[in-house]
Amino acid sequence: IRQAREAQNVLQNEAQWQAQQRDLERQLEQQRSVRELATQYHKQHMVALDDAATVELERERHSALLEELETEQENCREQRGQLRHQEQELQTQIARFESIAPAWIKANDALETLREQSGAELADSQSVMAHMQQVLELEKAQSMAKDKLAERRAKLDSEIERLASPGGS
Repeated sequence: IRQAREAQNVLQNEAQWQAQQRDLERQLEQQRSVRELATQYHKQHMVALDDAATVELERERHSALLEELETEQENCREQRGQLRHQEQELQTQIARFESIAPAWIKANDALETLREQSGAELADSQSVMAHMQQVLELEKAQSMAKDKLAERRAKLDSEIERLASPGGS
């Protein structure tokens, strides 16, 4: 009877022992997994995770690194936003330049032609205006000289006619 009771107790405790065995096997598997991860960590980072203090130091180091990376990521986002804004501004400038390019090319060609014809150094609008003013003054002076010559010729022609006419002295 005693053996039957012990056998019955053993049967009743068997389920509990099986649950304890599964828990122990699970813990053992977790320990193996932790050892394997610690070995891999040691290979990658050259730091042995032998005790809780080392694990805590590495956790703090990784937390600080993560915080630094998050800050850097935020800075990169801001920089990306600035670059997008700058890109939009440049696209606007490009569109503006493309719209004025035909007129600019035409004006530049005219400037080159003017340089070739005048032989002058024409670098900007002020130099073009100054050269045009000089040419205008030169033409004005030449026109005045031509007018004086025409007037003198007219006087000489009238003098010649007067002298050539009978009785002209």
